[in-house]
Amino acid sequence: MSDRKNIIGKNLVLLRKSLKLKQYQLAKKLNTSAGYLSEVENGKKIPGSDFLYSLKINFNINIDSLFVEEKSEQLVQEAITACIPTENRTIKTDSEKSDLIQHLKKQIEDLRLDKQELRKDKAALESDKQRLLKENEDLKKERFTPEKSENSA
Repeated sequence: MSDRKNIIGKNLVLLRKSLKLKQYQLAKKLNTSAGYLSEVENGKKIPGSDFLYSLKINFNINIDSLFVEEKSEQLVQEAITACIPTENRTIKTDSEKSDLIQHLKKQIEDLRLDKQELRKDKAALESDKQRLLKENEDLKKERFTPEKSENSA
């Protein structure tokens, strides 16, 4: 897990620096705190779904690129392209228009798939949370039964 955190952090730093942004500037664009961003960049936390979604929306990057070490250059290129003002990205031919439409459809499908995966992850986490809460309650009952309290006195 630590390796994944470090890869994500490294790629996020690379992305931020390629965009010539300070941590507080990127954090503001992503609607998060600079402290949280710092923890993600330093491999102390894995970013949450809101954070990843905000990255996707604001910089039009493939989120998968964050998780793969070899894809860091692709991540940077996607982000730089996304930052080019729209008026400088003119569509000149029907072929370019068709390519753009296909690209946008793929991006939408990727977002749908990302959303499905996040829902699965959320369900698994919720299940783990419920199991751990139950285990915690069981442990509390074991430790603090009246018989054990009387025996220890």
